[in-house]
Formats: sequence, structure tokens, C-alpha cells
Amino acid sequence: METKRKRRVLFTGEASFLATGFSTYYNEVLGRLHATGEFEILEIGSYGHADDPRCQQVPWKFYPAAPARSDKQAMQKYMADQPRSHFGELVFDDVCLDFKPDIVVGIRDFWMDEFILRSPFRKNFKFIWMPTIDGEPQRELWLDSYRQCDRILTYSEYGMDLLKRTGRRGTELVTLASPGVDLEIFKPPKNKRDHKVKLGIDPNSLIIGMTARNQKRKLFYDLIEAFSMWLYKSKSKGHVELAKRTFLYLHTSYPDVGYDMGKAIRDFKIGNKVIMTYLCANCHVAYPSFFAGELVICRKCGKLASRPPNAGHSCPRDVLADIMKSFDLYVQYSICEGAGMPAWEAMACGVPVAAPRYSAMEDYFQCPTSIPIDVGRFFWESIIETEQKRALPDNQDFANKLDKFLKQSESVRDDKSKQTRAYAEELVDTYGQDIKMCRRGWDRTAAIWGQVLRETEIKDQKDTWLCPTSRIRKPVLVPPSNDMSNNEFVDWVIGDVWGHPELVRRSNTRMGSKGDENKHFAGEWLQCLNSGSKTVGENRIPFNRQVLVEHFIKMVQEANVVEERRLKSLSGKTEEQFDAVVM
Repeated sequence: METKRKRRVLFTGEASFLATGFSTYYNEVLGRLHATGEFEILEIGSYGHADDPRCQQVPWKFYPAAPARSDKQAMQKYMADQPRSHFGELVFDDVCLDFKPDIVVGIRDFWMDEFILRSPFRKNFKFIWMPTIDGEPQRELWLDSYRQCDRILTYSEYGMDLLKRTGRRGTELVTLASPGVDLEIFKPPKNKRDHKVKLGIDPNSLIIGMTARNQKRKLFYDLIEAFSMWLYKSKSKGHVELAKRTFLYLHTSYPDVGYDMGKAIRDFKIGNKVIMTYLCANCHVAYPSFFAGELVICRKCGKLASRPPNAGHSCPRDVLADIMKSFDLYVQYSICEGAGMPAWEAMACGVPVAAPRYSAMEDYFQCPTSIPIDVGRFFWESIIETEQKRALPDNQDFANKLDKFLKQSESVRDDKSKQTRAYAEELVDTYGQDIKMCRRGWDRTAAIWGQVLRETEIKDQKDTWLCPTSRIRKPVLVPPSNDMSNNEFVDWVIGDVWGHPELVRRSNTRMGSKGDENKHFAGEWLQCLNSGSKTVGENRIPFNRQVLVEHFIKMVQEANVVEERRLKSLSGKTEEQFDAVVM
């Protein structure tokens, strides 16, 4: 038995000092877990570069997934091996060997974290995964993968309910660890009119807001169209004054991989009705302004350096909160959500939320002030995306419900704001805790994770990281038969060459067996072999038995390299340690 020590927990995700949703989640949760002193924590941070000074400011051990930008050779390799390099796969095994985690935690989508299940060190640690369940149906391979994890958490009740209904038997579903909100920063202003004046916004205005990255699934173009529909209908019915003082506020990136805001504003002729946030790269002042393109003269320092924020050029959290406090209604116009954190932040600011009733957005409607938007129709994503059902909100229904909301008296809107904030602050039962905690507080989220990490059984490192037995594989590369079917050939490669017989189709001896539930990994390779091609990104590339064998031989070779390093470290011949940052 090992002497009592702190549990070593490795967290994989997007660097906690960035401004993405995954980053914010880790910044808030890891900060609280670190403060307890109970755990030894290491974070692998995607999109964090080794020469970024923020790496030095992380208070727990931190390993950047990206090399120093100044290291041209390393950057060339990093850029050439996407997406593996971006998500941290290329450094994962080496970091594991150095840190020797008892538990590994992932909180991202399947395609970002599934490499953890393929690690040659997988048997050395417990893997707790909280994948973003943002639609249905979940792919069969994903469901197989959740079954292989030691424990599964979800972001939403929608996600937990979906896995209970459609997940594999034996999947270890634990609890929800929904994102929290900093309730001291995201809170209603003392006086909304005065707050708007502070931001340079007309105190009599009504603001409809949305906060998100400008990407495909965030329907900014549709939202601009729906808002224009309401605007022109309102004017045509004689509600000119209401239309005049109502604005659409988009806190988003531009330009980006999603939509051309300028074109949408021109197409729907609402140039004087759309407000965006501009952040100056020179003096770092953020302010709301009517949309004026991607680069403008800063209204404070006078430099041509002000542009809409993005993940790498982001507003501080208190500035984002000030922006949200100016909203009268928040709208999440999206085809799906795994959580949709800005909507919860808006609720904490006392701002009611409107959204389509689909995916994790269904959780919003537990708040009595939330407004469901009808789904106009569903559509299916392609094979190069998720093959899931996605929702398109009904623009006309939103326009109608927006009209009804805006025609409420100010006192009614104030009452609904108080109800919304009260919902976020309500004390509720919390997993593993004797006391109730604020529904949307980060303290509650961190308390859930603390309990999950404490109660997870870990392995004795003498049987894992410190075991002297070699696990180097030397597979026989001669097939047992010259007339094997494609099915038999795939089973041989995965089971005998790679060494994972639990993932082959031949173990499917009876329906309902574990082998049956893990068959889809081999099934996808079989499909590629049968069709003679494989999907890579947006392209189909030729695929045959030779390519299949070479792929898995490379995985065996990579596993052998890190296993040799592990054995050398046990004999005292340790190689160069990794430059994890410890503060």
C-alpha cells in the first residue's frame, strides 16, 4: 500500500487563462480545487504557447500544448499535425509520464478528448470525462467511448437524461457539474438606466443582446434577420417610438469563421440598430459602439487600434458583466448548445433569456422567466460534422415573442429581472454536500468536482507507473491467414497488432455483451476498408489494408517509445524533465 499522499489529477482542456468557455470553466474550478490544498493539479492547456507570459502566472502546474512561437521548427511540426497537436495529444503521454496522474479529467467534445482513451498509459489512471452533450442522436462510437470511461459527468440535465435513455448499459453516469457564474461580478445593476448611461447608451433604450463567438452554430445572420422582421413590423403598426429606442447588441468577434456581420446589417437595412463591443489594442479600453467594421479609431486614445474582441483579444470578465447588465433580454440564437454559459451569466445579471427549446438550452426553461422560441425546423449535419439533428429557430415566432416582451411595462420587466436573479441564487441540493449551495455559483461546481475526485478509487502506483514489468509490444505482423475477410483483418490488426481485443468485433459473442457495446470502433475502420476510402476533414482519401496496418503499427511504435522512457526512469536513468511551470 502507498503512503497517504495528495491525489494527482491531470486536467486537459483549453488554457485556463484564455477567454473560451472551456477556459473559463477550468479557471474557476481549478482555482477553487487548488485552494483546498487537497490535490496535486497539472493542467495541459490547448492554445497556450510556451513563451506566453501568462503560463508563468497559473498558480498550479501548467503545461502548454503549443510550443513557443519563436521556435520555428517546433511550430512547423505543431501546425503540420492538426488537430492532434492543438488538443494536446502530442504532449499528453510525455506529460503523463512526468506527472504520473492518478486521475485524468476531460471536459471537451469527443473529437477533442478521445485520444485519452487511446493512450498507452490508459490503464495507469482513472479517466473522468464530462463531454459536451449538445444534441442527438449521439454517435454509436461516442456511446462506446463513454462506456470505456471510469466515470461520466454532464454539463446539463438534458445531457444526463439523454445518456440515461440512449447510453450503453454499464456507463458510469455520476452527476451534473453545470457551469457556474461569478455571482459577485455578474449581478443586476443598482439602476439599469444609470448603468446604461455609464456605458454611453441611451437610458431609455431597450437592448436585446447575445454574447458568443462568431461561428457557424451561433446564428448571428438569422438573429439580425429576425430582429429586422420585428423592427419593420413594429414600425408598420405605428409603434415607431418603441422601434426607435430598441437595439440589438452583439458582443462577438468580427471577422471570424462564422458570419459577415457587415453584410447582414446591410442586407436587412438596420445599420443604425446594431451595437457591438470594440476593444482597443493600444489603451485596452472596451466600449459599445454602433457597428463600424473590423478596425476603427479608438474613442479614448485616438489610435486606429480598436476592434471587436475575440478569444485572444478579450474583454476582462467584469467588463463583459457590465455589458450584459445593459441587456433587457438575452437571446441564445443557436442550433445547439452543450451548456451555453453566457445565458447563465445573463440570468445572474437579472436578464431573462430567450432560446430554442433544444439540446442543453432546454435547461434554461427551468427558470420561470425564460422564453422558449419555437423550432422552425430541424436539419441533420453531414458526416464530416456530427450527423446529429440541429435546430433552426423560427424567426417569426421570435419576432412575435420579442414584440410581446418589449411591450411590457418597465415595472413588469423589473419584476422579471428580480425573479431571474433569484433563480440563479437559489440554494439547492448539491452532490456530496450536506448543505445547499447557490444554484449557479462556481463554489457549487467546484464542490461537486471535489467530491467526485475524492470518492474515485485510484490505483496503487506500484502496479501502474512504478511497475517494473515491461509493456513493450512486439506484435507478429504476419496475418494468420492469406484469405481473411475485411472483418477478420480489422479484428486481427486491432486485437493482435495493436493489442486491444476488447475493441474488436469478434468479441461480439452475444447481444448485450461488453464486446457488442464496443464494436463501433472496429466497425468504423471496417467501413473504411470496405469502401476503399476514409474521411479526413472535408475530403475522402484512398484507404486499404496497408494503410490500416501502418496506422496501428505507428501507434504501437509511439507507445513503445514512451514505455521505454518509463522503464528507464525506474532504473534511475531519467531523461530530461518537462518544463511544466510551477508557482
